[in-house]
Amino acid sequence: MSNETYRMAKYAITEAQNQRRSHAIGFVRPSNQGKTHTAHIISRDLGATIIPVMSISEQRTWFAERLDNPIYILDDPSDWFVYIDRLHVFSILKNLVSGWLKAGRATKFDYNVPVPLDKKVCVFIFLNEDQYSMIRNDLNVTGLAQRMELYFTRHDEKTLNKIDFEYEDKGYSSQNLPHFQGGDNTFSPKYLNSKSQKTYFMEDIDFTNCEAKQ
Repeated sequence: MSNETYRMAKYAITEAQNQRRSHAIGFVRPSNQGKTHTAHIISRDLGATIIPVMSISEQRTWFAERLDNPIYILDDPSDWFVYIDRLHVFSILKNLVSGWLKAGRATKFDYNVPVPLDKKVCVFIFLNEDQYSMIRNDLNVTGLAQRMELYFTRHDEKTLNKIDFEYEDKGYSSQNLPHFQGGDNTFSPKYLNSKSQKTYFMEDIDFTNCEAKQ
């Protein structure tokens, strides 16, 4: 199989949209192995909204305006260089996964009254191992860690070369992202247990229409 990150995201989103359960998932991958491109492909193809960096006072309103499709991606938590803003958004994400829209604290513009959600929620965080170490305590403090699945993946040299070839051959870029091949919900135990085994799963990548130009 291949495209475990994409297929897992699609599976979790389908579960949420069918009102079966909410998901919070962290995808941990080394730097320079396509985390941001993968996040944007999932956003484009599966309807997830990428969370922008914003202040505490902006966060509750931003989420409240997007509860019609509560599928969110937080890409690269180190971009949230104001610590309290990052901690607060983790608190909101924990509450959303738990079934409530509730800010971590009230601001002078807003009463901090919990709003129960009538929809299941999906939250994806893309990060590398250093970033995971940096935010690990924040995830625990806010309670998001206890609700989060973690998957550690990386690409071997052969897969990286294949990706580089396809990007060059097809002219893929951040403005022209490829499409992942789909698949079923079958996942290797090594992938599912990558966190507990503390071992990166070697993820292969297959794009649609990847044939080399003639």
